[in-house]
Amino acid sequence: MQKGQVDDIEVGVYVWRDENGKYVADSDHNYMMIASRKGDKTKIEALKRAAAYYGVTTGEAEFRSGARPVSDEEFERQKERQAQGLVPDEYDLGNLLDEYKYQKEFKDK
Repeated sequence: MQKGQVDDIEVGVYVWRDENGKYVADSDHNYMMIASRKGDKTKIEALKRAAAYYGVTTGEAEFRSGARPVSDEEFERQKERQAQGLVPDEYDLGNLLDEYKYQKEFKDK
């Protein structure tokens, strides 16, 4: 987990980091990842096998809480939302939970 990252959501993605600590990606910067619940050994093993298939035999899976894979089109929409001052990912779990807590807190007042 990177410094300052909050790890309070049990769903996210595992990404593969090589022995030098770099994320494994293709030439288009698509990272090797798999959507998962934290601690899902089946998903971790699938990612490990995929890395080995592509010749990356060292490294480890790293969990990124709250992250999810997005398509190129969705990424472009996220950039547009950010430029408009909105939360880039309309499905950002952390933001959705915060909104729910805020609405619940102020609905009762």
